[in-house]
Amino acid sequence: MFPINSKTCTKVSKCFLIGSVFLLAWLMIILFSNILEGDIVVVYYLSCLLSGISFIFATGTHLDSLKGWGMFVHFSSIYLVAVILVPLSGGIILIVSILTYLLVPTMSRRLPRKQTQQRMQMLLLGPPMLYSITYFLRINYYLMAFDGEIIKYLIFMSISGLVGLILSTGLDNRKTKWILLGINYVFATYFHIVIWILWR
Repeated sequence: MFPINSKTCTKVSKCFLIGSVFLLAWLMIILFSNILEGDIVVVYYLSCLLSGISFIFATGTHLDSLKGWGMFVHFSSIYLVAVILVPLSGGIILIVSILTYLLVPTMSRRLPRKQTQQRMQMLLLGPPMLYSITYFLRINYYLMAFDGEIIKYLIFMSISGLVGLILSTGLDNRKTKWILLGINYVFATYFHIVIWILWR
């Protein structure tokens, strides 16, 4: 995926991973302290940025453990705050279930044939993409009515979008992979735009 070697990707990924873990811990501390909301936003987005960069470089390494930790920290950076701030029925169970779902591609790499691995990756990509589209339509419906239900569907849409994003990184470096990555980044951008509109 990258012109640089696996060793360099590993070093860069580890550096950003350590930084994102520190920011995530800091974020958990200030969430339960009397800190200005602006500080929370800055730390939150920095944590998401660093964990995202770490995860991207982790895809260029041969260490499955680093890929797994990069995925876990990036996922936690984005959605741990949402689960804490927005009450969802069975929210913790949902997060654990999704993380388990994301571990399946790692296990599929143990399959004997490369073609079988790729088919497994494509099969797993289907549900997250369908969920993202469904929640996208629901969000626009509730956005017109400014209904409080929109927050719940925003989180569900962005979670399913991130699942699709993480799964698509396991595909071969072809056009399909980059189209899927682009679609998921569009959903992520839409998520933050709607949050900004509601915040104002």
